[in-house]
This record gives sequence, C-alpha cells and structure tokens, in this order.
Amino acid sequence: MRLKNLVKRMVGVVLAMVMVFSMSMSVFAAPSGTVDVTIINKGSTVAEQTVSISAIQAEVGTDGHYYTTTPYTDYDTEGVKVPTVADALIKAYAMENSLNALTLATYTPGGSSTSYAISYDWDLHPYVGNPGIYFLYFDWVTTANESFVDNGDGTTTYTGDTWILDVDGNESSLYASNIDLSTVSEVVFEYKQVSYTYPNS
Repeated sequence: MRLKNLVKRMVGVVLAMVMVFSMSMSVFAAPSGTVDVTIINKGSTVAEQTVSISAIQAEVGTDGHYYTTTPYTDYDTEGVKVPTVADALIKAYAMENSLNALTLATYTPGGSSTSYAISYDWDLHPYVGNPGIYFLYFDWVTTANESFVDNGDGTTTYTGDTWILDVDGNESSLYASNIDLSTVSEVVFEYKQVSYTYPNS
C-alpha cells in the first residue's frame, strides 16, 4: 500500500515537471519582438539583420507601414494593421545599407521600367489570401528571364528569376504584407531561378 502511494506521488511529480518544462519551452519558442531577416540575391547575402517590431512601430506608428495602403479599399476591415513581414524586409534592407526605411520603398502602380532599390504595387485580386503588395524591384532587380511553356497536358510550366519568400523555413503563398510580423521568428527573401507547373485555367 505504501509503495503504491509512493508510486502515485512520484508519477504526479514527474507529470508536474513535464508540464512546467513544456510551458517554459513554449514561452521560449514564442516570437520575442525581433525577427531575423536574411535577403539573398543570386546566392549573395545582401542583408542580414535582426529587426525589432518596436523599432518599426516607433517609425511608422502602431498601425502604420513603410508602404501605402491607400489602393486597398477594404484595408480597414481586412488588412493587417500591425507591422508585417513586408515592413521587416524594407527595414532590414534600410538597416543594412544605412538608408531611411520611411522613404525607401516606392509605390509604382502598374509597374515601371525604372529600376529602384525597392518598389512595389498592389495585387487587389490575388489567387490566395487578401490583397497585398508585391515587390516589383528589390535590391535593384526585378523578375527576369521568364518563360511559359504549355506542356500539352492541360498544364503550363513557368520558369524565371524572381523573389521567393520563406517564413520560418516554409515557402509562403501569401504576400509579405499579409503576414503579421509578431507571429514570425525568421524570414528569408531570396532572388533565384524557380520553375513551377500549374494547371491551365
């Protein structure tokens, strides 16, 4: 009987220790208010910075951004009003190059043949998620060497050099302006050649 009670107490202590350990691990795994941002252009790292959410808010306000939200008419009801991954990318590039993040990104509706350090436009009718910004130019480069090949089986293969966004180790199908920065710990933005096959519409 005493052995049975002792075993019950020991199991209780072990369970309590496991609960405390798992709670403390989840606290340490949660975003800490900073995000590690790496920007890679054709294999070369052009920015590697730890971006502070509070530093972004100090510059743009608690519900502002380094980009305009005016074209997105439903922004007030649908948009991400806290700092986003797009803000972190702009801020990291500005920090790396000693530039002013507030004036760095240029809004160019309809695109532009002019090269910019960073320029963007709004996609108001995306395939996935809410409207968001996409970068026309980042680090002075834009999507290039594009080809679309009809495979004859109802699919098309796209190949091109473009910017790919990875968030916490996973390629994102959302625009960077649609991802709340406080939910993220690591961002990698890489310009590289990609190839995708997709169904013809």
